[in-house]
Amino acid sequence: MKNQRMMNGFFESSGTPGESSRASQGVAKGMSKVPQELAQLIMMESVSRHKVKGMWADGVTKIDDMPTVGCCSFSEPTTIKLAGVHAELWREFNRECFSRNYPGGLRFNSSNFNPMLPWSLGCQLVALNIQTHDRPMQLNHGRFLENGECGYVLKPDHLRKPGGVPSMPVDLGPVIGPNGGGSGTLTLTIHCGHLIPKAKHSIGGDRVDPYVKVQVYGPSGVHEKSRTKTVNQNGYSPMWESKFKFNVEDTAVSMLLLSCWDDIPAQPDALVGVFAAPISTLLKGIRFVPIVADDGTQLTVPGGMLPGLICEFEWEAT
Repeated sequence: MKNQRMMNGFFESSGTPGESSRASQGVAKGMSKVPQELAQLIMMESVSRHKVKGMWADGVTKIDDMPTVGCCSFSEPTTIKLAGVHAELWREFNRECFSRNYPGGLRFNSSNFNPMLPWSLGCQLVALNIQTHDRPMQLNHGRFLENGECGYVLKPDHLRKPGGVPSMPVDLGPVIGPNGGGSGTLTLTIHCGHLIPKAKHSIGGDRVDPYVKVQVYGPSGVHEKSRTKTVNQNGYSPMWESKFKFNVEDTAVSMLLLSCWDDIPAQPDALVGVFAAPISTLLKGIRFVPIVADDGTQLTVPGGMLPGLICEFEWEAT
């Protein structure tokens, strides 16, 4: 329901006076009775975007009477515009209130925008078109791997605590980055592949000609990218031995995206599988990195074995 508020322990739609009267008695047509205790847990009060923009223009993070459970919604164009002017105020706002971001209305093909920017601002609800399995959705899938795909991920400390800043890197053993953030140099060596299958709906030959694209996305959404060479007609154990170095601004927000492709002559290359994860969750050393389909579903080969990449991760904090 839109524009909901509490009255006498029930949700009430902000309609006509007559409707409000019926709703206050819990008999409004089509409305369900919700216990007040439950409503207090699940209800989020809508906050005017224009009111918030006006506050930030005056240099004010949040007015006193604004509810902590208030949620303000921002379209993709508004998100990009405000992030360029009021980034720090927005981060402070998100330490106490909620922000929801959604794709621009001109995306008629249901494509998605890069979620890295709103995530770096501490926005809690970044809405994407889940029916479109594009790169933003691949990043979204990787973002929520760290909690077992339970649907929620705790924001890093410097995006939750008032006046917070990225903490200095600490040694967490095999894990690259701390929860609080930190910068450094990520060295990635892609040694080889393991049982790389032919891409779904591929129109090429019977054998795969695999290569790997490597992309590191920073807090602002800007990314560095590179790729391995193509190994012809070998998906069983393609050898690359390719080494890459990337500067990482904030390990808690930045993400790694690996995508394995089938190099098809005279045709668009076909995506075989992807792996995405926050830099902070990567384990140092030589690791098996499983790849999944572009929609996040598991890839398998005959025998039930998992295809993937053999990678080595090194980290030097700065």
